[in-house]
Amino acid sequence: MAQRLSKLSGESEITLVVDGVRGQWCKMRDGKDGRSTPGLRPVGRAQSFWQSLFESRRGDSVSIELGEDGDTSNDSAIDAGSNKIVRSLAERETAIAAILEGPSLGWTSDGRTITRDELYDR
Repeated sequence: MAQRLSKLSGESEITLVVDGVRGQWCKMRDGKDGRSTPGLRPVGRAQSFWQSLFESRRGDSVSIELGEDGDTSNDSAIDAGSNKIVRSLAERETAIAAILEGPSLGWTSDGRTITRDELYDR
């Protein structure tokens, strides 16, 4: 599926089923230098769905399927976040506890902000 999507020309539309919701997606326009832009953007109702999905489930994996001609065969499904590191709830809680314990471990800030140049003595 990734090869098929990458071969689309700029501003071509395709039907995708994202997390079980069918919608129209548009290939992003080619750059000014003519190179293909590797991205899709939602169109119409898919745009509002994508925004709400982003706000409510940011960081979660969702399924993506080709949805052309009513055919959404499972063999074309992919996991959009397959290269992400997935942590268990216990690991997340441990990480949050470690962050919250920071001040007791000697990590403090005097509230002073410095520029990058000051930090690196430029």
